[in-house]
Amino acid sequence: MKTDATGAKVVTDCPSFTLTDEESANYLPLIKGLEADFTCAGMCSTPKFYLFSDVATGSPTSDCRETILSLVNQKADIYGGVLLGIGILGLLAFGFSFGICYLRKEQAKKELYKYKRFQ
Repeated sequence: MKTDATGAKVVTDCPSFTLTDEESANYLPLIKGLEADFTCAGMCSTPKFYLFSDVATGSPTSDCRETILSLVNQKADIYGGVLLGIGILGLLAFGFSFGICYLRKEQAKKELYKYKRFQ
């Protein structure tokens, strides 16, 4: 437990803080990463203190849900355009593959016709 004169610095240092192994493995790194990367805390509302960052850094400015939503909204047009372009390209390739298969069948029919004609 890491404390200074004012008490625990992060929630995991508190003696009453317990998590299951699954929560520690799956959720704890996610929430720690959100706090570190986006300087936010909480999902539903903005708490008074950070949970996994040093409380001496001050109060969080926003909740992580709002921060994530604003990031997704900023990047949605770019990702949407790229995915739309990839989809159109795939559809064109799919259409061309039918054209190639049809042409090969037609050429094979013509060659078979020529072969039978000369026999």
